[in-house]
Amino acid sequence: TVDSLDLSGSLEDVLGNSAVFAKVKAIEIRAASTNGSTITVGGAASNAFVGPFADSSDKIQMRPGAVFVISSPDATGWPVTASTGDILAIENDDGSAVASYDIVIVGTSA
Repeated sequence: TVDSLDLSGSLEDVLGNSAVFAKVKAIEIRAASTNGSTITVGGAASNAFVGPFADSSDKIQMRPGAVFVISSPDATGWPVTASTGDILAIENDDGSAVASYDIVIVGTSA
């Protein structure tokens, strides 16, 4: 019940092209209001994208209908490191309940 979003190669952009981020500048996540449980963002078991978090074990819990938006305060953004710091985990906190979300990630490939 964990989506491990690989910011360095397994995602597609809106045109269907491979999205390989070098830096992430903003993240928006919307938990569906119809979710039967909370979802947790962050804290991937390995190769965690730290980005806006203090460390790889930090997580944000989102109740049904919650919206999380964060942006980098400068043009630098948060680095994505292929194979060692590129996984953004999103977990359904109750595997027997339905949980869905929408996510928008804004970043650069260089």
